[in-house]
Formats: sequence, structure tokens, C-alpha cells
Amino acid sequence: MALFKDAATNAGQDAAWVDEVAFITNPPPIVLASAGATGIPSQGFSFDLSAAPGVTLVIETSTNLTVWTPLVTNVMADVPFHFSEPATNFQRRFYRAKAQ
Repeated sequence: MALFKDAATNAGQDAAWVDEVAFITNPPPIVLASAGATGIPSQGFSFDLSAAPGVTLVIETSTNLTVWTPLVTNVMADVPFHFSEPATNFQRRFYRAKAQ
């Protein structure tokens, strides 16, 4: 954004021009909570995601919330996407979903 002030004719008034505007067209994915589909079943971890059809979602995982590794990529359809991962040997594991 550029900000210009014309002291000769507009003393005390500011004028600005915006040269780039970004609009978010796809809202972030939504984790759906439903009976039996979300949480920690006896053999792993799972959740359901919903997003606009055609949106590409990437499920990433981390053990420290600093370094993230892509785990699954999915193009959304009209139905929720079910993610599940078998039990792992990690003491702590975090997940996030990103729309691309």
C-alpha cells in the first residue's frame, strides 16, 4: 500500500491507494464432530473434514508444532472426507488441515 500526502492542497488530510487486495474465496476446512467418527478409537486417531467441493486439502502432522510434514492430500467432493491414522509410536503427534 502506498500513502501520499499533498501538503499544498490537502494539509492535514491523508490519501491512500491500495495496489493489491487479496480475497479468501475458500473458507478454511471444518472439522466435523459426529458420533464415532472423531477422536481416538482403540487402534488410532480419526476425524472428518468438510470444505467446498473442489478444494484441495492437505493433512499435515507434527511432533513439535514447528516442523510440519504433509501426510495426505485430498480434493474435496460433496461428502465429508474421513481421515484416520493407525496407532503410531510417537509420544505426541499434532494434526492440521490446510486448504490449497
